[in-house]
Amino acid sequence: MAPALHLIGSKRHLKQLITILLDNAGKYAGENGRALLLARQEQDRALITINNTGEAINPEELQHIFERFYRVDKSRARRIGGYGLGLSIALNIVHMHRGSIRCESSRAEGTTFIVELPMK
Repeated sequence: MAPALHLIGSKRHLKQLITILLDNAGKYAGENGRALLLARQEQDRALITINNTGEAINPEELQHIFERFYRVDKSRARRIGGYGLGLSIALNIVHMHRGSIRCESSRAEGTTFIVELPMK
């Protein structure tokens, strides 16, 4: 069993962060896709990765995904729901906790959000 990760911060906001990222991964994983969350310690930081096996996000879109109201695929907005605020809120929560968040996406690996947060 892996050791527990002890983060410094707001339990409510950290829970909201994980909920947003998992919800997003589930929405975009695709019909037969999957979402995977991994958490581990790297030196004095917690590294949380959330991956989904859905369609890749093209590089031009990646630079905008944390902007408020931004939707990668406008045609999915009605089918999937939401307002394009989740990733912007996630970014704010991560910054509030003195961490960082980024997204990597490729056809082979799917889309992965990487969150780094300071630990106790």
